[in-house]
Amino acid sequence: MEIIAHRGGSFETPENTLKAFANAIAMGAHKIELDIHLSSDGVPVVIHDDTLDRTTNATGPVREKTAAELGAVDAGEGEHVPTLAEVFALVGDRIPLSLEIKAAEAVAASVALIGAYPQLRWEMFSSVPEARTQIAAAFPEMPALASSFGSAKGAEGLRALLEQYRASIPAEAFAAFDARIADFDLERDLEAALAEGAYTLVVFHTGVDKEFVDLVHARGLQVGAWTVNDVEEAKRLLDAGTDSLTTDDPRTMLALVANSAS
Repeated sequence: MEIIAHRGGSFETPENTLKAFANAIAMGAHKIELDIHLSSDGVPVVIHDDTLDRTTNATGPVREKTAAELGAVDAGEGEHVPTLAEVFALVGDRIPLSLEIKAAEAVAASVALIGAYPQLRWEMFSSVPEARTQIAAAFPEMPALASSFGSAKGAEGLRALLEQYRASIPAEAFAAFDARIADFDLERDLEAALAEGAYTLVVFHTGVDKEFVDLVHARGLQVGAWTVNDVEEAKRLLDAGTDSLTTDDPRTMLALVANSAS
């Protein structure tokens, strides 16, 4: 099972920082997942939220700050909000990157930047529909990721998770999410994933079991589960045949996988 360091792995280092990414490489993670927004001066920057409030000592929307201003904030342990170029320079070809575009306006600049780093190993994903369209047009040969609830249990689990953040999520986003749950159809998700040329179906971990994994594998797709920090849950997913696991605690999960193979 492949272990993906979620935002670099926030259990040991501040998320989405150069320190986190360096730590993930040092511990032997198989891949790093990170998030991209755009600064006010058009520079792709690496941060999950669209505001600075949760992860830095600053406040306000990311899109209203220049890259230089973002480089001056404290994102924990003296780290700053890095530019995507800084991350590419750090990582090189040492580890694959899973790039999640959080804002459609960040696609063009991110695509242009990737062209300057031919040594990179990477994949790109976005939950923003217009961003997905732009990414597919820019990289028609790129293996794609697709997402699904996996099962009704997965949808319920993700809904419960998001409920914890209701205060920071627009009401219309919740309404759209609930509509998607009501209209959920796994077969349709599988057909859409295959039509998009996806190689992995990414699912909230509670929606994954052996029956689901076997079904997805039979359609020629891999199964990726997110975000898993509990060892017993990781063991369950490993036993079910899950192909990749995204976690904030990659060190523990890497040890779990190593021990299971011995």
